[in-house]
Amino acid sequence: FLDLAQDNYAEVEVFQERFPLDVALAAYQMAERRGELKSIGAWDQDELVGYASYTVQPAAQHQGEFWATNRVAYMSPAYRGYDSRVLLDEAERLLKADLGVSLVVQAVKEGHSTETERRARLLGELLVRSGYRPYERHYAKVL
Repeated sequence: FLDLAQDNYAEVEVFQERFPLDVALAAYQMAERRGELKSIGAWDQDELVGYASYTVQPAAQHQGEFWATNRVAYMSPAYRGYDSRVLLDEAERLLKADLGVSLVVQAVKEGHSTETERRARLLGELLVRSGYRPYERHYAKVL
């Protein structure tokens, strides 16, 4: 997992100079045990080739509803395309079946490089074909 996380970080992290990669695996595991995080892996035999993690929380303005927000997702370059769609479909299935999620918000990184912008556009197109629609735009500022 950490090798893929490093590849993902190098590829898309906008604030690398300020926030070095330091994955808190124990925090991920604790959040999963509490039902606040769902992580899904994509495997080729016994090799992890991709993953997605979602935070899950009650929708405060919509009682009884649980919403999931994508925290991180990565697919090794050789597996992008169809395998990305399979990971997305499986994540949706598990979020609904295991945690009762009714809305999934997918985050798409922007602004790191021309290549990142190209991939963001392709991912956005995949999401639209999968039934997603633009929801909101986020801006970040280092303090």
